[in-house]
Amino acid sequence: RDAELAANIDLVRARLESAPSEQGFGAELAALQQRATIAERQALLALCMLLAALCLLAGWRRAGLRWVGAIVLIPGLWLAVSEVWLEPSRPPAAIALTPLAITSEPRADLPAVASVRPGVELSVLGGTEGTFTRVRAGDRSGYVPTVGLAVIE
Repeated sequence: RDAELAANIDLVRARLESAPSEQGFGAELAALQQRATIAERQALLALCMLLAALCLLAGWRRAGLRWVGAIVLIPGLWLAVSEVWLEPSRPPAAIALTPLAITSEPRADLPAVASVRPGVELSVLGGTEGTFTRVRAGDRSGYVPTVGLAVIE
């Protein structure tokens, strides 16, 4: 939520040559949604649904209230789909703490299929309990030592 912090994050991403942030209305809407906490998103979802239900029930004879209810229902449905289906399906993220070599199997003696510099954000595709963790960096996926990752929760 802090503009200075957002500028610092953009600077770090530029220095690490990570993927540029997406532009456009959909990307800005997704970024705005990610800035809110889970409790804030659920409170907004409950508020949208409550307003839509009240407008649709109270406006069964008034066309204007029905339209307001339908308009308020659209962001409520979008938030509901996002919270129930889309958000749980996104893989958790992790930051590389050390230079990491991504291997095709969870073994240290294999040649690397890709390498990752410290500070790069990775998608965690498996559990982080063992010695190795399955990750995705860009279009490459493989295994890295778990001690070199910091999972973002």
